Amino acid sequence: EAFAVDARIAHRLLSQRAAQLDAVQATLDLVAPVDDGKPAAARLPALWPAVLAVQRSDAQHAWADPALAAAEAQSRALPPGQRHAVMTALDTQHLHYSLVLAGNPASWALRVDVRRLVPTEEWPFTDDGPVRVLLVAGAHTMVLHAGAPDALQPAGLTPGFTFSKTLATPSQPLDLRLQRATGPAQWPWGWLLAWVAACAGGSV
Repeated sequence: EAFAVDARIAHRLLSQRAAQLDAVQATLDLVAPVDDGKPAAARLPALWPAVLAVQRSDAQHAWADPALAAAEAQSRALPPGQRHAVMTALDTQHLHYSLVLAGNPASWALRVDVRRLVPTEEWPFTDDGPVRVLLVAGAHTMVLHAGAPDALQPAGLTPGFTFSKTLATPSQPLDLRLQRATGPAQWPWGWLLAWVAACAGGSV
């Protein structure tokens, strides 16, 4: 078991570093000069499927959406060395939100699709699976997966398996919450009976 854990950790770390290299390469491609006449930022959605749209604001072009303007003001108010994007305009129905980063001479906003943040083949949950997956920001809750219907949830003595942890980025303080209900039908009865028998035998 220890070997398997170490192997998974090593694989995850290497995979993360490889993904970071991909991101760096994509970014270099993004800022490289092109001859198609399109602004570099306009190509970002093609490189990052989770980015639905890119918007720009400067002294001559104000934000059309007041929420973006307010988020830019929050971002600009942060200390220069700690400035980061600010999340706003959460759409819990379509699972979208915007990120606004104050800059000079221009500020940028990205419209993000939560469902496209992680490729489907890498995401461990499915819409018809038993795990309920939520992303929570204050009073806003985005349901990524509803889990099993309440009528089919196993009746147990506890809420089952739960997990809650905030994403590790100050720009997107989303709390990831997972729940999988469990009940007697899911309990490892064979293992439990073997354990009881072993304990009983040892006490004789």
